[in-house]
This record gives sequence, structure tokens and C-alpha cells, in this order.
Amino acid sequence: AKISFADIERSVAYENLTISGGDVAMDGIKRTLNVKKEFTNAQQIADLIIKTPTGSSVYLRDIAEVKDSFKEQNSYASLYGKNVITLNVKKRSGENLIEASDKINALIKEMKGSSLPKNLEIKVTGDQSDQTRVTLHDLINTIIIGFILVTIILMFFMGVKNALFVALSVPLSMFIAFITMPALGSLFGFSFTMNMIVLFSFLLGLGIVVDDAIVVIENTHRIFNNGKVPIVKAAKAAAGEVFMPVLSGTLTTLAPFVPLLFWPGIIGEFMFFLPVTLIITLLASLVVAYIINPVFAVDFMEIEDHETHKPTFDKKVKKTVLIMAGLAVLGYLYAFGLGNFIV
Repeated sequence: AKISFADIERSVAYENLTISGGDVAMDGIKRTLNVKKEFTNAQQIADLIIKTPTGSSVYLRDIAEVKDSFKEQNSYASLYGKNVITLNVKKRSGENLIEASDKINALIKEMKGSSLPKNLEIKVTGDQSDQTRVTLHDLINTIIIGFILVTIILMFFMGVKNALFVALSVPLSMFIAFITMPALGSLFGFSFTMNMIVLFSFLLGLGIVVDDAIVVIENTHRIFNNGKVPIVKAAKAAAGEVFMPVLSGTLTTLAPFVPLLFWPGIIGEFMFFLPVTLIITLLASLVVAYIINPVFAVDFMEIEDHETHKPTFDKKVKKTVLIMAGLAVLGYLYAFGLGNFIV
């Protein structure tokens, strides 16, 4: 018959069409007419007439087998030894992986209860957000533990109350950074998300953001001189006295991170949030040290009693020591490390 695949392809394409038939005026409105000639079943394709180069005609069913079926399978998937159908879901670049995973799981749960068959089993495999969640939670826990350790170390050198004044500068500086960074992102054209680079930047700056507060609070405590100078006057004088040294010290700490803002290439786009987060957090620590810490000092710094009191080893202390010794023994029996921790 000398019929080529191109002849068959053209014949099918010319018959399977939806074309415009023009406009018709109806009730003062022009309506568009569409002529729909699309195939609705396999038999219509089989009855298609194909012209040969010699001028004769043949039915497509005479030269080909036409059946309504699935595309030829070229990939296979199995789970627990059974054949399955897989659906790969990939997030867009720059989107939140954990948020995407949560929405997908919520969508699956909703469809199971409404539109999907009851006997259809859906399994989520290869969810990369699980590892991301674990890493994210570990990093958050590290930040919390670091904050506690910083507070404890400050208590050894500054006393409990002054140490708390200084330690509060950590969450306050981070809070100001949280508020500022999305606004700066919309202003300068970068998308701010809470990712591991940002959290690592907070962890890196954990011990740096307290420097300014330490200087201001310690200077306030020195000028206050246990009540010899009014606390409001002492707070103002302390903040003004160390303004330039604290500012210059913070700027010299920030200076090495500024060139990282212009790091080129893919690595630069990836690491961009590290210097941005550190710079904004350290600048926020200046605001906390100059404005919020003096307010804390005015409201809560009190005259201290320096009279020496002879320590007493009374029944309450003995009871506490016995309880802690008992817990230490139980800790050593359970695990050596736990016993050391209690001691």
C-alpha cells in the first residue's frame, strides 16, 4: 500500500481536531462556535480512512491493531516484594522542605478520607525531611544548651542577677534579628527562611552577643557602687561612658564577615545567610546593650548586702546532701556517666 508512518500520523492529526466555526449572533450577543471532532474511543480511530500515495483508501484497522490500553511500561517499582506505582514529589528550589512534607502528608490524609478507594494503601518512602527534622532539632537543642552554659558561666563571674541581665540579651538579640531579616529580605531582594545555616549562625554568635551587655551591665554596677550613685544616673553614665569602645569592638568583630556577603557562585548563594545573620544579630545586640539592658538595671539592680554570714550545716542541708548522695549512687549503678552528671 506504500503507506508510511507519517501518512498515518497526519490522518489521525487531521481528524482529531477542535476548530472554531466562527461567531453567531444570538439575542444580541455574538457567541463563538466550536466544532469538536476529537476521538472518544478506540473504535473511531480504527475506522479512520487513510489515503495511499496511489490514490486508494484503506481503513486503519486493516493495517494496524488499535486498542485502548496503557503506554508500554519501561520502568518498574516494587515495595516489600510487591509491584507498586510510585509518584516522585520534588520541591521547588528555595522552598521549605519540612513545610512541603507536612502539606503532602496532610493532603494524603485528606484524600484517604474523601476520594481515594478504601483498599488503596499509600506508603511514603524516601522522605528527606525526616533527616532534616532531626538535624534541625539537634541544632535547636544545641543553641538552648549553649545559652544555658553561657548563663551559668556568667553567674560565676557576675552574680546571679547581673548574669541574668546579660543572658537575656541573647534571646532579645535573636528576636530582633527574626523581625528585621524578613523586612531586609523584601527590601534587598533575598528570601529569608529558617534554615540550618541561619541556626548555625545563631549558634556561632551565641557567645559574642553577650559581650556588649557584659560591658554595659558591669560598668553600671561599678558606677552604681552599691547605692552610692542613683541607679538611673548610673545607667545613663555607664552606657554613655562605654558607647564608643563597645561600638568599635562590635564593628571590628563584624568586619571580617562583610566580604562574605559578596562571595560569588552557588556556594556564595548558599553561605550568604551566615554573614547576614551574624551581622544583624550583633547589631541587634548593640540595641539591647544600650537600650534594654540599662532599663533592666534601673528596674532590678538593687543594693547588695556584703555582710559575712557564717555558714550553718543544719538539718535541711544534711537532708539535701543525703538525697543527692543517694541519687548519685543510683546514677552510678545505672550508668557511670549519669552518676558523674549528678555529682
